[in-house]
Amino acid sequence: MPAQPTASSSSTARQKRSGSHKKNDLSIECSLRLPLPDTASASVLWRVLKTDPSLAGTVKEVYWWSEDPSQRTVAVTIQASSKRDLRSAVGSLLDQAKLVVRTLRVYPPTTAAATTAADAGLSTA
Repeated sequence: MPAQPTASSSSTARQKRSGSHKKNDLSIECSLRLPLPDTASASVLWRVLKTDPSLAGTVKEVYWWSEDPSQRTVAVTIQASSKRDLRSAVGSLLDQAKLVVRTLRVYPPTTAAATTAADAGLSTA
């Protein structure tokens, strides 16, 4: 599962997603795109990452990659107040994604699960 990271310090995006943190606190940002082989697997990963809480000192946003109409790419943006917080948050996210992918290899998702996820409104993030 190749992750495609990009790092930036976008102030307008930071202001929109800062949540309870002050806009000056979150000066470092990392964006990851996690492509998966099918929509059902991507839906499972999206649900797991969406419900996993952010680490202290960070803000995490999980969404569908807009340039992939098949919804097989999960995108994540993490903002942090320090390099250490960002490194910890990205490492934690990648460990979680790795665990999900390994589990999906052993227990592949059914197409019924993907349909249920889409019906539940998970396809709009």
